[in-house]
Formats: sequence, C-alpha cells, structure tokens
Amino acid sequence: MCFMNKISILALVNGGGSKYFRVVLPLDLLPKEKYEVTYLNEKFFLEHVVKDYDYLYIHWIQMTNPVYLSIWKEKYGFKIIQDIDDYWQLPNSHHLKEKLEKSKPQLFNQLILADLVLCSTPFLLEKCLKYNDNCHLRENYVPIGYNQFQQELKLVKNEEKIKVGICGSISHLNDWLSIRNQLKRILNDKFIADNYEFVIAGYADDNQSSKEMWDKIVNLFTSKLIKPTIIKHLPVNEYINLYNYLDVLLAPLENNEFNRGKSGLKLMESSVKSTIVISNDIYKQKGFTDYLCTNEYSYYEWLRKLTDRNLLNNYKIEFQKNLLEISNQYQTKYNLEQLIKKI
Repeated sequence: MCFMNKISILALVNGGGSKYFRVVLPLDLLPKEKYEVTYLNEKFFLEHVVKDYDYLYIHWIQMTNPVYLSIWKEKYGFKIIQDIDDYWQLPNSHHLKEKLEKSKPQLFNQLILADLVLCSTPFLLEKCLKYNDNCHLRENYVPIGYNQFQQELKLVKNEEKIKVGICGSISHLNDWLSIRNQLKRILNDKFIADNYEFVIAGYADDNQSSKEMWDKIVNLFTSKLIKPTIIKHLPVNEYINLYNYLDVLLAPLENNEFNRGKSGLKLMESSVKSTIVISNDIYKQKGFTDYLCTNEYSYYEWLRKLTDRNLLNNYKIEFQKNLLEISNQYQTKYNLEQLIKKI
C-alpha cells in the first residue's frame, strides 16, 4: 500500500453520530497534502489490515482482541490514538447498560494500550488519566461553513406558529421521560397549543425495538390538543438539517455521571440553524450560559414567555452569535494535527 510519503491513518468508524464528530470530521479537516486517511467500518479487523499505517485512530470500543493489537503495534510500529466522548458508567435505567458492562474491560485495555487519548470534556479527561498519562482535551465543536454546517438565521413572524420539540437519537429516551410530568401541563394548555407546533425530529423505525421506544416518545408528546409532527432521521452527513424544523429545542438531561460527561455540542449544533435550547442547569455546570435554563423558569413558563416573538428572535440572534463564536474558538484551540504531535 503506497501513501506517497504522507502520514497514513486508519480510522475505525463503525457506529453513528459521535464517530462522525469525533473521527470523520476532524480527520477530514486535516491537510490533504500531508495526511492520507482510510476509514474502516468494521468492529473487528485482522493483522494485514493495520500493518501499513502510521496511526490507528479508534473511537470508543473496538472489538479486536487487545492482546493481538499489542503484538501488532510492537511488530509494525504504528501508534494508537484512542478517542473518548462518553463516560462508561451508564445509569441503571439506560437501555444499553448491560451491553456496555460486558465491554468495559475491552475499553480499559484500549485506554492503557493507546499512545494518545483524546477526551471531549474535562470530566472525561479526569477519568481517563487513571488509565493513561498521555490524555488531552479535544472539545467538540461545529465546523461552521463546512459541508452541511451552513449557518442560517430563522426568525419567527408574528403570525407563524413556533416550532418546538426534540431532536436526537433514542439514547435520550430517559432524558425526555424525565420531564413527562411537566409535559402534561404543557400539552394541555390551549394558549401553548395555539402558539406552537410540536415536532419530534430524528424518529427512526429501523427495527422493532427502536420503533417501540420512539412510539413511546410520540405518545409522551401527544394530547387532545396537540399531535406532534414526525420528522424521520437523516443520514449523519445531513442531520443538521433536522434543526430547520425547530425554533425551540427541549433538551432535558438527567442529573447523572453519564450526562455530566457530555459536552455542549447540542447547544452548538442547534445554534447553526438558530434553534434555541431549553434545558436544566447541567450545561451551566459545563460553563455554557447561552441557553434558557429551567433553574430560572420551568419548561412551561419558558414556553409561555417565548410566545413573545420579539423575545424569541432576540434569543435566536444572541445565542447563535455567542455559541458559534465558542465553536470557532474550539476549532482553533483543539487542532487535531497539533494534538497528534503529542504522541
């Protein structure tokens, strides 16, 4: 295999949205004249696959036996970059809890074996340093203007209904269920029903299990006054367009260690399309202030206040400007090429 004197990287990308942000986007943005990147969408790989590369870039858990990986690493001299974007301690109620528990030893071995560990939050950095001394922060950001990430300011006219709802994957099931009591009041309020269109963006019925969980969410956002609009999920390289269907995003996060390890990416990506976020104070704990916090007003109270279209539009303008500025700062600060040099 010939890479014409370029630095060669084999990136393992089996999986969904997090790998897109943590692997595909940062590697795509490396200078093409210096780096040759190959993507492998497999959970397992054999010796011949890795022997010609300078770097192996792994996000989250790769199921190749770490003993073999260690032998091949010594034999061929490639370096391993391990990326971590989630905490490995899921709450007991999470639908992936049992599966992750079985995979933890694999993840810990990968962390120990890595030459460089990249973490998306200070919380995760602290956890990973217990397994590897060469851990560095590379916070999530949105590359404004690149491919699908085209900035758009969508202001709401006085005669228009405001689009409010949720957007994401079914992994947030318990987060959305955490506000079900507040939703009962919201969905049975005629003033809110007259001013808002409720939207569920990202609905996926790829299999029966997924469909059942999504249908539970649809029922959660349904009342005699309100029937939500369903927007099906988009491919990962188009997903940002789901925010075109939302002016206001309800983004509750349960207060647990798993969510405390999350980044502020949801705020930044929603701001690309000027969608404002209502959430609890967990984002403030991460240092973000450009969203509507339920410590100040409840979800119900915020939705009543935001029927003032001038107020809503002012938040759209202010939050988009501030959050995209943070995202641009992160893109400069957490340059992947500079981090690779720390091996």
